[in-house]
Amino acid sequence: MVPPVNQPWSSFEEILERLHQSGVYLHAEQLAAFLLMHGLPVDLCYVGDRLRSKAELVNRHYQGDMARLEVLAPFSPNVALLE
Repeated sequence: MVPPVNQPWSSFEEILERLHQSGVYLHAEQLAAFLLMHGLPVDLCYVGDRLRSKAELVNRHYQGDMARLEVLAPFSPNVALLE
């Protein structure tokens, strides 16, 4: 799924929020694991210890068009699950 030219890819938080709104209640680490298993980069703040080295490897070598540098406020997984 490619967004229209003038619309950027969704952020991690936006994807997680949309899933929650659709009734799919994943923890942030579960979504991060899913993205990593598909070779997509994930900010290390969403990755548990067991997947950290995989995330670092994917992030270092990813060359796709979905990655963009963002400065984000600290993420609190407990808040996202309650919203």
